Amino acid sequence: MPGFAADEADAEPLAARLAACLAPSGGWYVNDDTTAEAFVVFADKVFRYPTGRPEGRREAEAHARSAGVPESQLDWQDERSGR
Repeated sequence: MPGFAADEADAEPLAARLAACLAPSGGWYVNDDTTAEAFVVFADKVFRYPTGRPEGRREAEAHARSAGVPESQLDWQDERSGR
């Protein structure tokens, strides 16, 4: 699976830039983690939550479903939770 690395200080601006360029249709998203937070990025929408916090993940999953992401692709890993 392709990946990328960036400094933690760049996580928020990188997420915003990705949200601005992702296609709004087709269920596209990007996920990445810092040492403390998970970022799940959709077209014009960024979910940011402490890793391992199920309520933050649930919000991102609900949005993913509404954006057309298949259930089988809601498989991003939260660094600390392993899910």
